[in-house]
Amino acid sequence: MTQKTYPIEFTGGAWEYFKIYLVNMVFTVLTLGIYSAWAKVRTERWFHGHTRLDGQPFSYHATPMQIFKGRMLVVALMLIYVLLNSFVPFLSIIMLLLIFVATPWLVVSSLRFNAAMTSYRGLRFSFKGTLEEALVIYLALPIAIPFTLGLILPYLTYRQVRFVVSNMAYGNVQATYDGNAKSFVGIYLKVMAIFAVPLGLLALCAYILSENTAFVAVAVGLGVAVFYAAMLVSSAYIASAVRNLKFNHTSLGPVRFQSTQKALTLIGLYITNALAVGFSLGLLYPWAKVRLTRYKASTLVVESEQDLGMFTGELVRTHGAVGDELADAFDLDVSLV
Repeated sequence: MTQKTYPIEFTGGAWEYFKIYLVNMVFTVLTLGIYSAWAKVRTERWFHGHTRLDGQPFSYHATPMQIFKGRMLVVALMLIYVLLNSFVPFLSIIMLLLIFVATPWLVVSSLRFNAAMTSYRGLRFSFKGTLEEALVIYLALPIAIPFTLGLILPYLTYRQVRFVVSNMAYGNVQATYDGNAKSFVGIYLKVMAIFAVPLGLLALCAYILSENTAFVAVAVGLGVAVFYAAMLVSSAYIASAVRNLKFNHTSLGPVRFQSTQKALTLIGLYITNALAVGFSLGLLYPWAKVRLTRYKASTLVVESEQDLGMFTGELVRTHGAVGDELADAFDLDVSLV
């Protein structure tokens, strides 16, 4: 059978999204934030609907009330935290610890909700990961980071990727992941090499400080600038390399994926998008988001010897949006892609 390739396409335009974004912003402000749930659903449906595979769009099925209920709980928890921090600081620290302990549940809930709310060709996605496995990956292993001086990070990233991918299902077919931890070690070794230059410059600053104070300001400024540049380069490299490892070792039945995201291209997008948004006082945010989404879609290809309509479905139970909203509130990176 001949191997067929199906590129992912994003067909949305910046001007079209700008109009949605502007309406969302106006109504969110006028309703003191209440409309934000409806705004999120409008935005997700637009982006899903303009993401196409083999000419067919993806769909987003969450309702505004699902999102609204989750956000109300988040607001209530944040209000409780502010009050505790103002009047009983000790209890606010305990609350933060409880939220940290709840991280595995937040991750699993968010992944289940986002998967169940997404469909392609009428079939829903689902996430079958268990809380027990999440406790190890998102609680026990992160605790070990300082005790291993960060050396556990490659293995932690590998376990997180494997957990997300291997528990994802489309219809009645569950994904498999055949990657290994060794590839992730290579990513972090390259990141260490990237930081070798700014760390060397900072060491040079310390030497100059002891020998000649006239050049201290210049040396320190250069060292700090290079350090932040290294942070940008390393974050873009990790994002692109991990994404490529995630998809290039994933299979969904007879379907394989090919991701070719480039770190340098991603860096260019980050910089130009940040400059455009900053100089436009935020008006070009829709353009920046569409631009980044289009690039991510263009670097992903689906490969299969069989027609993509071969999958059959199963009943996917609807999950609440509480975990998803809490994960967003505490900036937990638990995205499906």
